[in-house]
Amino acid sequence: MIKYDDQKILDAVAATRKGDFQRLLLEWAKKHLRDFPWRKDPTPFGTLVAEVLLRRTTASAVLRIYQSFMKEYSHPQKIAAAEETKLESTLSTIGYHKQRTRILKAIAKYLVERFEGTVPCSKELLLEIPHVGSYTAGAVLSLGCGEPSAMVDTNVERIYGRVFLLHLPKRRRKHLIERIASMYVPLDKHQTYNFALLDLSALICTYGIPRCVKCPLKGLCDYFSQGLPRR
Repeated sequence: MIKYDDQKILDAVAATRKGDFQRLLLEWAKKHLRDFPWRKDPTPFGTLVAEVLLRRTTASAVLRIYQSFMKEYSHPQKIAAAEETKLESTLSTIGYHKQRTRILKAIAKYLVERFEGTVPCSKELLLEIPHVGSYTAGAVLSLGCGEPSAMVDTNVERIYGRVFLLHLPKRRRKHLIERIASMYVPLDKHQTYNFALLDLSALICTYGIPRCVKCPLKGLCDYFSQGLPRR
């Protein structure tokens, strides 16, 4: 159990930093967001496919196949009907192609059978889809459906974990980070905000030793204030 006082203090600290956190992150995003085809005019299905392709591989690897893949498999029905060997061959360059094929086939078949080939814009319904967890559901809602939703993967969790390092108890840490993330996602510009968190984690707040000097959030960050290892 989290002590009530611990959660109350964390909520108070998070509330005082919220406006500056959003403002600084969105300002940074104006010049530093990465350019990927799955970010341009995203659809619920395109976002869902992109998130499956991006698992356990690099964005640069997915970049090489995404557009051609979506051109050939533009609807769940096409993936559901595709030969597994052909899908595996198409996905072979990004790794885990057999596992990725099984996941995409399972998702596509479920969408066809349950929703006539459409992707629902409901978190509850998204979480019923095979192989769709909280992060992927949040991505589809925010990026594909245009509905404000937090996207917390291990990389985004790292940002919040460092910013609130001195105020996060060890127990149920992930739960509290998700609570902050939901509190922080803006009603407007939530897509840019979520992209910015992903890109900040990839470019600045990296695994291992972060590039704190270049981080727009360093003035709010407990990790930075403690003088911990940085570049």
